[in-house]
Amino acid sequence: MIGVDVIGQIRRAYFEQQRPIKEIVRTLSVSRATVRKVIRGGATEFKYERGVQPAPKLGEWVGVLSEILEKEVKLPRRERRSTQRLFEELRGRGSLLCTTRISPTVRAQRGHYWTRKGGHG
Repeated sequence: MIGVDVIGQIRRAYFEQQRPIKEIVRTLSVSRATVRKVIRGGATEFKYERGVQPAPKLGEWVGVLSEILEKEVKLPRRERRSTQRLFEELRGRGSLLCTTRISPTVRAQRGHYWTRKGGHG
């Protein structure tokens, strides 16, 4: 995403200094498409806002994972399974997920239980 300062530099270079698009692209290290968009459009900044957070890929495994974590919240911290061990258990049950999909959910769930129980982990 380019900032307002780069948009200003592009506009000055094109409209005030009469520099060609090719030269602007080389000097500012932006794409020709971006330079054209800035020149033709009246926007002073470009924004992207995601409307809806896409659903996690965990799907049906969220319930299973939550169930495991609820049982483990009662155990001492050193006896709880790591995210890797939880991943291996889900794999054993037939899940095709990777650890990067499981980790955020585990972190969120453990944080939720920590605050709910008022314990120290």
